[in-house]
Amino acid sequence: MTLRKKTLIIILISLICAISIFYISARIFLLGSFKKLEDKDTKKHIQIALRSIAHSLEVIDSKTGDWANWDDTYAFIQNRNPEYIKTNPSDKTFSELEINVMLFINSSGNIVYSKAFDLLNGKEISMPQSLLAHLSENRLLLMHDNIQSKHTGIILLTEGPMLIASRPILTSEGKGPVRGALIFGRFLDDEEIQRIIKDIQFPIAFIRFDSVDMPTDFKSAKSLLSEEKPVVTIPINDKKISGYTILKDIYGNPALMLRADLERDIFQHGTKTIFSFIFLLILIGLFLGLIIILFLNKLVLNRILALSKNVRNIAIKRDLTMRIPVEGGDELSTFSEEMNRMLEELNRADMLLRESEEKFRDIFKNANDMIQIVDAEGRFLDVNRKWCETLGYTKEEAMQMRFTDIVRKDQIPHCIETFKRVVNGESIEHMETVYISKDGREIYVEGSINPSFKGNKFSICRGIMRDITIRKQMEKRLEHLAVTDTLTNTYNRTKFDEVIKKEISRVKRYSHPLSLIMFDVDHFKRINDTHGHIYGDYVLKTLTNIVKENMRETDYLIRWGGEEFIILSPNTDLNNAKVLSERIRKAVEEYSFEKNQKVTVSFGVTEFRQYDIEDTFVKRADDALYKAKEAGRNRVEVSI
Repeated sequence: MTLRKKTLIIILISLICAISIFYISARIFLLGSFKKLEDKDTKKHIQIALRSIAHSLEVIDSKTGDWANWDDTYAFIQNRNPEYIKTNPSDKTFSELEINVMLFINSSGNIVYSKAFDLLNGKEISMPQSLLAHLSENRLLLMHDNIQSKHTGIILLTEGPMLIASRPILTSEGKGPVRGALIFGRFLDDEEIQRIIKDIQFPIAFIRFDSVDMPTDFKSAKSLLSEEKPVVTIPINDKKISGYTILKDIYGNPALMLRADLERDIFQHGTKTIFSFIFLLILIGLFLGLIIILFLNKLVLNRILALSKNVRNIAIKRDLTMRIPVEGGDELSTFSEEMNRMLEELNRADMLLRESEEKFRDIFKNANDMIQIVDAEGRFLDVNRKWCETLGYTKEEAMQMRFTDIVRKDQIPHCIETFKRVVNGESIEHMETVYISKDGREIYVEGSINPSFKGNKFSICRGIMRDITIRKQMEKRLEHLAVTDTLTNTYNRTKFDEVIKKEISRVKRYSHPLSLIMFDVDHFKRINDTHGHIYGDYVLKTLTNIVKENMRETDYLIRWGGEEFIILSPNTDLNNAKVLSERIRKAVEEYSFEKNQKVTVSFGVTEFRQYDIEDTFVKRADDALYKAKEAGRNRVEVSI
């Protein structure tokens, strides 16, 4: 078969392939764009549905606020005036407010009045027991710390999900003190869902997040939803698409799954557009292909064959100093000249590359930082002199190892995850980890890692690491000194300021007990005056050792000032704190100090109250200590 016939066949095949590629590319990329638009539109509709639900909650909250900030309600919650019940929470009121439940709860957590109403049938019903269980098990709906407090959201009941709002009961002027909570609720039932659908003009459906009989599409959507991906879209078929999201309850836990069903108008329009565009491309391609076939043989083919032969010859010989003959003055001649310039540049670049490789080898070998080259399997391909000196391995030993062999055990998962990111093309500008040297020493290092690819495939990664062990040791030492009393090796006030905030926050969150013990040495000035300050220092250090032997590891011992100390004891109530104090007092009293000096200690003990702040908490313990001093010293006094 002649070259011209082959060229004709190649052109025809290329034209067919080009049209096929155009078709496939258009379907993938253009249709993908339409799918993105469709996905964006579906998520927009999900937001519309969520805003409608939020609006319903706002309406309920507003109505609750109107009733809660009312002098009549404020008086009723205290005097339980029966006239208020006769004239206000009537069946008509429930219908006008469009609510199903109404609860008046005083500040003691007792229900003063409650009523449930069936809006569909227009009659009073029994109060949902599962709602009452919410009030007894979790008092969030009753917690109003200030007059601006309010709680709105969804709760899951046995009878069905409910939109609920809770407001503090105040005067008509919005003033306190708060006398309790008023709760309004409306079931998210079929009637309410139909109202939302009428409002947003597209169908939606709800299902409990913990449902065991969840439809397949909801199950698929549930597996895809997360905090990072709060909305997912799933095409049902070529005509329907559904969007899904999670509605959280008033406690912040997943409660319901919402589905919005929409027509795939954008997708259908995109499909039609793509087919029209592809058809037009086919017509244009056939026409252009015919033109190319007619003129190619006459004007180009012979000269291209000659050019191809010259290029092939250069490639075979791999001689970048060879050049292509230039004939004529048209585009092919210009192309030949450009090819020659390219060969010249390639030849120059090849020489520069060789020089660069030599320089890199020199830098790699003599760098003051640790340099390592690792393949896709995590094996070392090369390491430099500094790497070997720091870790104690020879280069030959390193070549038999993976990077995980030198990483401290607890750091391996993080390093493997980082390595995966590098293999996927990410450059790590800064990372820290801990290496283990050949002799077992921990080497703290920091550095950067950059990947290298051959084509689209990962080849190697280069890591440049620096030994920061001394810096880390200094940082730890400075951190220790910043919070430690140098004489007694106990915590100082800086540490106290740090832990007291944390422990008070934990108490308020989990209602765990927290006790504070303040103590000091009785007649310490007399001890200093009699035996000197060096002996006084000895007494303080010995005292702290006795205290540490008698308290738990979870307790904090703080030098408050001079001979005065504090023990902060988490998860310890007042009685146990008193027992601890008495045990320490007795141990100090019975200890034989040098010079037969009798040393006793006085204690002030208190337990944190919910309304306490740091100052009041410490002040109460200080008052108790003062009381112990006044009562004769060497004793434990408690402040409740």
